[in-house]
Amino acid sequence: MNLNEIKESIIRISENSNKRLNAKLKFIFDDGVICVDDTKNKIDINNIDCESKCSIKISNNNFHKLIRKELNVSLALINGDITIEGDMSIAIKISELFE
Repeated sequence: MNLNEIKESIIRISENSNKRLNAKLKFIFDDGVICVDDTKNKIDINNIDCESKCSIKISNNNFHKLIRKELNVSLALINGDITIEGDMSIAIKISELFE
């Protein structure tokens, strides 16, 4: 998956979910960033590097596995395949969106 395909996946996931983050989150991928701003009435998802309370670093390939439910998040965190910096409560909310 390239960055644009990942962005479209995140948009679809957010449109199909009734859960809110109420925060800014940044995903750091192999080929760029995606900022998810869910602090306003309408969620904004873009490729502009932003200040966020939580950053998740993950490879494009591992993100693809994540949305296909082929990646064990706990194991990926232990192995360093996913790195989370900042507010862990936001990361936990994100994991609920992928269930």
